[in-house]
Formats: sequence, C-alpha cells, structure tokens
Amino acid sequence: MTDRWTNKQDNDKKRIALVTGANRGIGFEVCIQLAQLTNMTVILTARNFEKGQSAAKQLMDKGMDISFYQLDVSNNNDIKNISMQIERQYGRQDILVNNAAILYDSWQDAIDADFQVVNRALETNLFGPWCLCQVIIPLLKKNKYSRIVNV
Repeated sequence: MTDRWTNKQDNDKKRIALVTGANRGIGFEVCIQLAQLTNMTVILTARNFEKGQSAAKQLMDKGMDISFYQLDVSNNNDIKNISMQIERQYGRQDILVNNAAILYDSWQDAIDADFQVVNRALETNLFGPWCLCQVIIPLLKKNKYSRIVNV
C-alpha cells in the first residue's frame, strides 16, 4: 500500500495531508492511518480548539507526524487562514480529506423540516467542503501528486 502513496522521485519529501473534523471517529482514524504511512505529515483539524489539540497530542505522543490547526469548515475566514498557514509552513498540500459534518437530522421529515437546521447542515456538510476545495486546490496543483477524498 505504501507504494500508492509515495512517489519514487520524491522519496525524501513528505506528503502533506489535511483531514477535517478529525478529533474523533472516522477523521481521527484517517489521521492514524495516514500518519502510519511512510513520508506523511498529517494536519488534524477540528472546530473545537481544545478537543482538536487533545486529539493531535494523543497521536504526537505515539510518535506520529501530526500537527493541529483549528478549522470550522462553515467559516470562510478559517478556510482562508488554513490555506495561508499551509502555504506558509509547507508551500503545498498533497491530500485533502473532507470529513467534517454535522446534524444527522434523522428526526426530521421532508414535509415539515426546519429549514434553519437544514441550512446549517448544508453550510457545513456541502458548502464548507466545497469552499475548502476551492481554496486548497491551488496548493494541490503545486505538485504532480494530489488527492481529494470526500467522506
């Protein structure tokens, strides 16, 4: 599996992966799996600073190459800031895993749905990752290798 993620010409250059909504669940596990690959630096992101920092520390304490950035994908300023931080720190990005999501509103019916709840879910689950892609794609294009995974 490692061969899929490494480029023989760039063996000495670490891949940069960003995972949204990564302080628990699937996102946290994705960070673990990516960080266990050779030549991978993982940026764990979370809305909540304390929870994200705690999750990143757990993995750093195990020797994994993890850094934490606070990111709320429904906040355009957060999206712009993380892009600038990544460009400044790494100069590029290789992998984006859009995992952040909210409001599994299974209690609602289409006939009488609360559109404020629906709109909030759309802002985070659809428009947030879409906007993040728009901002991150220029960083992904800086190399011959890039991947976007939408969970």
